[in-house]
Amino acid sequence: MPKVTVLMPTYNVAPWVDEAIQSVLKQTYRDFELLVIDDCSTDDTVAVVRSIKDPRIQIVQNEKNVGLAENLNRGLSHITTEYVARMDGDDIAEPFWLEREVAVLDSHPEIGICSAGFERFGTVKSLVRFPERHEDCLANMLFECSVIVPTFRMSLYRNLGLRYSTEAFPAEDYRFWAECLRVTRVYNIQETLFHYRMHPTQICTARREEQQRKVAQVRRYMLDWLSTDFTEEEKQYYTGSFMAPQISSRQDYNERKTFCRKMIE
Repeated sequence: MPKVTVLMPTYNVAPWVDEAIQSVLKQTYRDFELLVIDDCSTDDTVAVVRSIKDPRIQIVQNEKNVGLAENLNRGLSHITTEYVARMDGDDIAEPFWLEREVAVLDSHPEIGICSAGFERFGTVKSLVRFPERHEDCLANMLFECSVIVPTFRMSLYRNLGLRYSTEAFPAEDYRFWAECLRVTRVYNIQETLFHYRMHPTQICTARREEQQRKVAQVRRYMLDWLSTDFTEEEKQYYTGSFMAPQISSRQDYNERKTFCRKMIE
């Protein structure tokens, strides 16, 4: 029994899945299996996966398309290893991705999730870093998901009953990690361990407006966790005007300052 399962949900990623899988097979950490769970791809994704001959690769094909969140839950239901590493079928992992994150979990039993920095490439290029320490990650989660490309303890799913929410799609990752951080700690390695491909057909591009609505719901969830003292009017302000990318008047500035004081308190 390997120690880690790399969980790779796939749907119509034939142009990129070979490169993604090869980056997993080249990991310096060797005690893993790769579980590809395909959600009824209509291109050659499954054929490409099956053409890669390596005993560490398992592939499961859904009988019908269930969507990403439920596909992830189905993948988790097949896993019996101690750790799970999450990766999409169009991304690329650095060779020491698993080695770095597994080392953190092995040496820090209080940490349930280990994530890292990554680089966007393709249609958008940028380096991304999230806060290193748990308390800062909690604050950052009020604004954005600060857990990307993680390795996490399977006990979060097996013992605590945490699941990916189909209602939260396409912000299911944000919601899942928001719920996980109520019961465990996170640590973000401050180096690039992943390359996140940006292209027009990915979910975060094709369904951006829907994703932003679901992101706003997760932000409200985090705000409710921070305090029950926020009024409905304040919650609407928080997910709307407060998150706007610019300040256009003195009133905007004063309103934000007042709201920030309440959050800090």
